[in-house]
Amino acid sequence: MKGSMMRMHALIIGLLVLLVFGAACESDETTTCNPEVENNPLVLHSGPGAEDTVTAIWGSLEDGSVYAQFGDPQGFADLSTAQLSIEQVRVVSVLGRDYFGYDDMGGTCNNTGADYETELPFDVLGMLPSELGGFSNMVVSHHDGFVDFSRLFCFSEWCNTGFLHVELLTTSADEFGPSVEGGCTTSMALVGVYPPLREPASDIIITKLLLEFINVELMIFDSSGNSVSAIWPSLKVQYAHPHEIESVRNI
Repeated sequence: MKGSMMRMHALIIGLLVLLVFGAACESDETTTCNPEVENNPLVLHSGPGAEDTVTAIWGSLEDGSVYAQFGDPQGFADLSTAQLSIEQVRVVSVLGRDYFGYDDMGGTCNNTGADYETELPFDVLGMLPSELGGFSNMVVSHHDGFVDFSRLFCFSEWCNTGFLHVELLTTSADEFGPSVEGGCTTSMALVGVYPPLREPASDIIITKLLLEFINVELMIFDSSGNSVSAIWPSLKVQYAHPHEIESVRNI
């Protein structure tokens, strides 16, 4: 619903912009009308704002959290390929908890996987790399110039639509890897911690994670090869297990 409302709002703006462009080129009062400039695609609206931080519960952002609406004086049909590039991913903070796996009474699956009532989370940041690589020119889909790429920021064990998988973070450090005992948790990330960090190796759950995506650029082309970009110099995403949400601002 959130994404649909944003898209409808942006489409209305887009229609108004197209009318203004058309009027400017046909008006007798217009002294200059450069088709090479005025026919280029344009960014109508995008989000989140430069100072905003979006929160992903269970490691997934809601649709409409990160988006851009593009327009074109020639109409939406003139828009062609959209591409996403991210220069770098910076790990700002990470918190984890020891994983319990199964309860002590009946051996059934413990859906929370950790003690959120009495145990404090511990800092994992020093165990993991502070920076991760980015990528360039990933083709993303758009509909009438609207691009919602919120799902690409998914960070959980069941992500299958995003580029940011748990493995991207955990395989970047020698001491982290697959779960030691295996688990049935519905956590964001169940990972094994290996020697020399832990002896013997054991499992932890990543329950809070703050990532900063540096120089996020969403570019769209028209049929003539002209392009325009929506750019986020710094896009921060907080990932939190629901049991941690009360203190998510304290990451």
